[in-house]
Amino acid sequence: MELQTVIPLHSKDDTWMNRGIALEFTLHFDDVLDPEHLRRSLERLMEIGEWKKLGARLRLNSTGGLEYHIPKQYDAKRPGFTFSTVKRDGCLNDEPCASTLPRGTEFPTVFPFSASDIDGLLYKSDSPRKLEDWIYTDRPQLDIHVVTFPDATLVKLAWLHTLMDASGRASLLKAWTAVLRGREDEVPPFHGFFEDPLADLDARPPLEWFVRSRWMVKILQWLGPLLLIIRIIWEMVGYPKYEHRMVCIPGSVVSEMREAAMEELAVGGDEGKPPFVSESDVLVAWWAQCIVRCIQPPVDKPITLLNNFNIRSTFPERFPQGTAYIGNAWLTAHAVLSSGLMLERPISYLASKLRHSLLNQRSKQQVQAYMAVQEEGMNKARGEIASWIGLSDMLIHCSNWHQARFFNVDFSSAVVSSGCANETKSHSLGKPSLIIPRTFYRWPMLLNLGSVIGKDADGNWWLVWHLKKGVWREIERQLASMRR
Repeated sequence: MELQTVIPLHSKDDTWMNRGIALEFTLHFDDVLDPEHLRRSLERLMEIGEWKKLGARLRLNSTGGLEYHIPKQYDAKRPGFTFSTVKRDGCLNDEPCASTLPRGTEFPTVFPFSASDIDGLLYKSDSPRKLEDWIYTDRPQLDIHVVTFPDATLVKLAWLHTLMDASGRASLLKAWTAVLRGREDEVPPFHGFFEDPLADLDARPPLEWFVRSRWMVKILQWLGPLLLIIRIIWEMVGYPKYEHRMVCIPGSVVSEMREAAMEELAVGGDEGKPPFVSESDVLVAWWAQCIVRCIQPPVDKPITLLNNFNIRSTFPERFPQGTAYIGNAWLTAHAVLSSGLMLERPISYLASKLRHSLLNQRSKQQVQAYMAVQEEGMNKARGEIASWIGLSDMLIHCSNWHQARFFNVDFSSAVVSSGCANETKSHSLGKPSLIIPRTFYRWPMLLNLGSVIGKDADGNWWLVWHLKKGVWREIERQLASMRR
């Protein structure tokens, strides 16, 4: 029998939420990439140090926990990742779906496009989309499918959320491309092979007696998810038609909004403390306001704005600088505002609220308290718990990937040739011109949830969101009014 290294999944990886989410992440290049070069470089990455953990197989142990089973070595029979390729003779621009692919625009635009529209190009019958596709097969964690055209390349990565979050994905892509260009010295050490950097956080802060009490933990452990499921079913029955759409916001629009926000905050700010909100703060605030304006809830209805954030930088002693942690290390900041307040106040006010909630809730003390509550069975904390039990009646949940800089990922060393003549091409060689995310859930998906994908080479901001069909119609009308 082959010797394998067996490692339990880390505390933030093996969660009920991560088990139920499979992801696909498609990079669209306006260049022709060499699939074999991509494959060989990723194989080589898994031979460097402890990066071999990426090729582990997922297994359930006797107690129901997930484990990594890492083969002693990878070969053709048991590779570190699955890799498939398709070569098409015609240009991508000639494909029927090409006309629906999102492109950068002069005005804010909602596209009549979803990731499923390119299934004809990317779908495989054995594409993994649920936990069982990993634990009951000899499938590695990463599934990669490459489709080449004379004018473009599509690279699709698929994995279960137990493997990594957005920051882990960024670290993986940076390490892969470092090997691709022959710079193995730039591959960071793999952090957290055996040791769980977050394992002991639950023991640090003191909690109230009622949170620590066994009966309260049990109630919160089961009541939260149960009420969440009831809430989702209620929304799905009342509003069965929903859509997953992509949105492009020109950089000039976001820059103007941020400049205006900074000026407004400077007027009301404290002396000696210059205000600051980032472009992404302003973008998320503006987008949340758009959603609320289109849904038109009662003015006194509480709305919880949830914003995922990376906690690696909060604990530099646990995540040493210069290392790569491929795993899940994120939490959610929240801000609760009434519908009326969100519509009456300017974008600057909302952006500052988001910024302050993020700064306050990602402090060490707050993160430790949050983690402790999670470990006690409250799978969601603070704003999310509040919304489950009725303290907040509406969620807007954002996962902001801008810091991962996915549009800056450089695969130029794998470029065979530039795509078909394209005078409008502005991005750098080997960098993605479009990124198409897709998520598969074991349960009905929450409404009003989405991601800021990032900022492309032209300065355009890209979002992908999940909203009711009628809300999308209202948003389209609202964005159309900005063209006048």
